[in-house]
Amino acid sequence: MIRWFYLFIFFAFLFACDTASNVKPPNKNYFIKYFGGDGNQTAVDLIVNSDGTFYILGNSRMSTDSIQKVYLAHANAQGEVIKQITYGAVEMDARDFVLTSDGKIAVVANKGITSSNVDILLSRFTLDLVPIDNALLFAGSSNNFSEYANSLTELTNGDFIAEGYVMNDIHLFEELHIKIYNKSPLVMAGPEWQQLNGAGTHNVGVKTFQHGSTSYYAFGTTNATYQSANNKFWAYPLPSNGSATSNGDYSMFENAGAGSENNLTDVVKVAAGGYLLVGISTSTTYSLKAAVTNSSDTAIAFSPAGVFQDLLLQDLGSDNGKGTAPPFVTAYSSSNNYNFILANIYNAQSTSDILLMKVYNDLSTSWEGSFVQFGGDGDDMAAAVSELADGHIMVLGTIQLGNPPGQFKIALMKLNSNGKLAD
Repeated sequence: MIRWFYLFIFFAFLFACDTASNVKPPNKNYFIKYFGGDGNQTAVDLIVNSDGTFYILGNSRMSTDSIQKVYLAHANAQGEVIKQITYGAVEMDARDFVLTSDGKIAVVANKGITSSNVDILLSRFTLDLVPIDNALLFAGSSNNFSEYANSLTELTNGDFIAEGYVMNDIHLFEELHIKIYNKSPLVMAGPEWQQLNGAGTHNVGVKTFQHGSTSYYAFGTTNATYQSANNKFWAYPLPSNGSATSNGDYSMFENAGAGSENNLTDVVKVAAGGYLLVGISTSTTYSLKAAVTNSSDTAIAFSPAGVFQDLLLQDLGSDNGKGTAPPFVTAYSSSNNYNFILANIYNAQSTSDILLMKVYNDLSTSWEGSFVQFGGDGDDMAAAVSELADGHIMVLGTIQLGNPPGQFKIALMKLNSNGKLAD
């Protein structure tokens, strides 16, 4: 394991020993840049734009008695802010965003998260972060329940699916996939699209992918009784009307973490084919659980034969109920037949650091020591990971600054291909 502490004194020492002629500027080859103004900012997601710039999504709370707003920023290739905005008139929780095919930024957030009736807000912006329109999303024709989004997917025709869950409707947690038509203004699909699914009492959607012109695959967590009644990774197809099919079939993700609670937190398409699923397996401590579906199983047969590997990759420790940094894992699949996994890992003080791991499609690890780790004295949290065309790795996270630890700030790190803050 390699541990890196990113301190400004590091740069001061570095440049005291070297000259401009033999040290490449760190703002071009590697850097750590912080985002946000007064108060606390937490990172959510990252978009690497084709022009070399970055879009950053997060949440911002200026003071303990102010509401949390959505934070949205555009930064140049050196991680310097071009523009940053916040929005929201009630307590907000940003969840996901996409760069759309028609040149917009679409953001999905949970609105009114401290109220008894939470809704989903889908908002669109120009690439210069100027608001265009928004739509309030909820289950059914009447707004009687609390809906939560986990992700946003743009479909090939420009429509969207917001994936997540609704509480206290049919079950305590019911998987929710809301379709939104790409009109101006945005329009939520009506009864022609069925929104809910779940055979257990705990059914939480994480991500939807388009499979065919009118068919989709959805992924999430369920406690429906397949082999056991514990939470487990879950995958199921959606036809053209959104009515879930085969949602009671045998779960194909019960090998690793059997007997434990297994909660999916992210899923990505593997460049070579199939899907990589990552999440948390909980027993006495947290473990990083990962599974890969067969690239040849293009129809996803929803059977154990459809899984290439299903493993517990790393013990992540425990927060011992502290709960400041909840267990979380996310992933990115490279076109070079390997993948990056980013997670929260807990140290002896039960505070969290950021773990970065590079794995091949069979889930074998690439780096000596398995992973690199970033962190300081406070709670530092993973958000997103991506790769640049030249092999540099971009990591987005939340860093708690100060001694003793104080405010949380969004941090964007540019690392070399080995996950280090160096050439």
